[in-house]
Amino acid sequence: HLNLGLVLMEKEPTVAAESFRKAAELMTGQARPLFLLGTALERSGKIAEAIEQYQSAAAIDAKSFDIQFALGRALLASGRAGEAEERFRDALMLQKESAPARLGLAESLLSQKKYEAAAGEYLKYLELEPQDALVRRQRAAVLVELGKLDEALAELDKNDAGAEAPLASLKLRAEIYLQQKKIDEAIPVLQKAIAIEPRDAQLHARLGRALLEKKELAAAQRELRLALEIDPKWTDALRDSVAVYFLAEQYEATLQLIELLAKRETLSGGSWYIRAICYDKLGRKPEALAAYKEFMAGEHPRTEREEFQARGRIKALTRELEQKKR
Repeated sequence: HLNLGLVLMEKEPTVAAESFRKAAELMTGQARPLFLLGTALERSGKIAEAIEQYQSAAAIDAKSFDIQFALGRALLASGRAGEAEERFRDALMLQKESAPARLGLAESLLSQKKYEAAAGEYLKYLELEPQDALVRRQRAAVLVELGKLDEALAELDKNDAGAEAPLASLKLRAEIYLQQKKIDEAIPVLQKAIAIEPRDAQLHARLGRALLEKKELAAAQRELRLALEIDPKWTDALRDSVAVYFLAEQYEATLQLIELLAKRETLSGGSWYIRAICYDKLGRKPEALAAYKEFMAGEHPRTEREEFQARGRIKALTRELEQKKR
């Protein structure tokens, strides 16, 4: 039964599992048939059943690296990252230089958002497998989560040296530059990424935001418009579009965008302030007055300048509208 299962394992793991189950019944107290049964079940997509068999095998032979590693892998795949972490640590106690176990430990830590520990384990893995570009990029992403932006860039530089950077690297590099406020460096990286994937709404939105920071308003409008054409639900792009059109003094268009934004979220104080100014600039005094009052009434941060201007316009508009009634 054991040998038949081994023959069937690659092409028919579900059938192999039945052979291993019979072998396990006959070979009571032996870990190997349980381990193989778990493997066949895992390959059949029956993760929960596989975990039960691996646990039974581990209870018999806790010193088996293969069993501990397989159990950790299955637990991680089932979303039980904390238990997986323990099993990968057990596996590494048995084989300290195992790159797969080290990677499994790093991934289980990442799943638990233990970023500092995950970054360390990824580094140990890369010492064993320095050519693994995917994992190096993953470590860079973890370093970004930790705010270690220079270290993250160093990892990307190792990956991309002497080669055309893949899309994932470009996206991550651009995000780092944006967080560092290095807008001039971020823009060409975003443009390269868009050349690879022109239908990525997030890339266009990021580029639009970067161009907004540079006050290149026409170009920013174009990128944000593209982002919203690709994905109309991209609210960040809509929010930035409000700022771009307002700075371009296109007040009617700004109001239209704010109306769309108001259907998606509660307007911020900044949006109410912009709305009030747009109404004011367009000579729509009653609406401007109402918007200024809403801005002042809301529980949101505001600068002294904004508050001073809003109070002044409320007084002026109130007076003008009262005089008009007379």
